[in-house]
Amino acid sequence: MSFRASSLALSASLLVVLAAGTAACDAPADLGRDAVTTIPAGDASGASFSGQYAVEVRTTDCEGTCAADTEWFTVSVCDVGDVTTEWVTITQDGGSLEASWEEPLSLLRGGVRQSGAFEMGGFGTQSGGQLEISLRVSGSIGETKLEADARSWTVGSIDGGSLDCVGRYTVSAPRPTGEPVITGPSCKSDDDCPEGNCNFETDTCQAPGPDGSPCGGDDDCTGGNCNFEIDLCRAPGPAGSPCGGDDDCVGGQCNFENDTCG
Repeated sequence: MSFRASSLALSASLLVVLAAGTAACDAPADLGRDAVTTIPAGDASGASFSGQYAVEVRTTDCEGTCAADTEWFTVSVCDVGDVTTEWVTITQDGGSLEASWEEPLSLLRGGVRQSGAFEMGGFGTQSGGQLEISLRVSGSIGETKLEADARSWTVGSIDGGSLDCVGRYTVSAPRPTGEPVITGPSCKSDDDCPEGNCNFETDTCQAPGPDGSPCGGDDDCTGGNCNFEIDLCRAPGPAGSPCGGDDDCVGGQCNFENDTCG
């Protein structure tokens, strides 16, 4: 569920964030390190909320010092209007819930109730501990989708520039459906696979998957569209959605300046 030191500063881009060893401004009460790493389990049972989610994170507000000038460039950890998509693995073990993805802050832990209401948090560092990231995400997992609000706190220094920023985000994802796609042996070409399809994103022989599945080409997707901006099977999206080509957009136009549908 991702936010970046650059966009989750979810990936803070689906689940969301970033402090130096020296004191900065007071942390928001529920975004301190202890607060985000001690969220209790809920009353849910089973593992029905587990799955791989194509999570979209939209930055809605940035407060504080969210950009810093370094010797070579300006670093921004929060930009209103940014939209990022992350492939997030959510794992439920009764009332406990975890979310993981490939980003600097790559693990959130918390709890989930039987109703699907959940809260998770996480903490991480960058730049040798000079920059800390804390994130808190709360929302619900319904029958068809996940919806949540997230906040991140990024504080510290990077290449001499100081940061002290609270970011706010909306998080959404369709609920995974269908049976997991069974993958086969590793491959380098379609000729390596009995069924003739090598998924070049996972480098395994793999049948076409539903939306949200990793893909290296349109033939890896049951819906026939691989979004090369996020390397996931995904139906064409509305304006503001991430895109790698015009066919990723409902309106048929991808703005390649910012890789979003126009």
